[in-house]
Amino acid sequence: FDPARSDRVFTIGMRDILESLTLPGLMAHIRQHAPGISVNSIQVERHDIADALRQGRVDAAVDIALPVSAEVSHTRLVLDKLVVVARAGHPVIGKGPLRLDTYLEASHVQVSARRQGLGLEDYELSRQGLRRHIGLRCRHYFAGCRVVSQTDMLLTMPEQYARVANQHFDNTLHSFPLSAAQLDAHLYWNAALDDDPTNRWFRQQVIEAVRQELAAAQTSA
Repeated sequence: FDPARSDRVFTIGMRDILESLTLPGLMAHIRQHAPGISVNSIQVERHDIADALRQGRVDAAVDIALPVSAEVSHTRLVLDKLVVVARAGHPVIGKGPLRLDTYLEASHVQVSARRQGLGLEDYELSRQGLRRHIGLRCRHYFAGCRVVSQTDMLLTMPEQYARVANQHFDNTLHSFPLSAAQLDAHLYWNAALDDDPTNRWFRQQVIEAVRQELAAAQTSA
């Protein structure tokens, strides 16, 4: 496989939160070193990832840690945790640790592709018999970050993506006031292609793109 001469189209399954983390660096590298290659990013439902990989509908997929069979190989891309996003100059939140009572008194943006249901942060709260007020439910974290930048609402989201998504907003990040479960994002591929040079090359580009994006976000934080 010669990427510099290839006109291959790679298809990767991922959600919008992971597109912003993965695609900029991935495409910058491909445009420089393999300009004939194209990438399609599509959403694949979690229950369909194994079949999509086996049938060749996608070359790889990125999603949270999932139970998978031996026919699916995977590696961890990101180990993450929850943070709370607030606008700079928020009238209640200072520079110290975000207090739980302050968090509960605020109005929140919840991001979910589903019409209803709890987020991970709500499960963490419910374990202690707590609830928060959802002022807005929307589908995309970027929209949520923009809403937060213009209001006194709060948004709870994964830290690594929060650093990327808020680079151009005057927002601040705060630790989630409860100990939250870790959030893993994994790269998945068909195990039959473990040693396939074409698939292996594409996987390496995805891994390196995420690594560089996270390093850049940490540097600018």
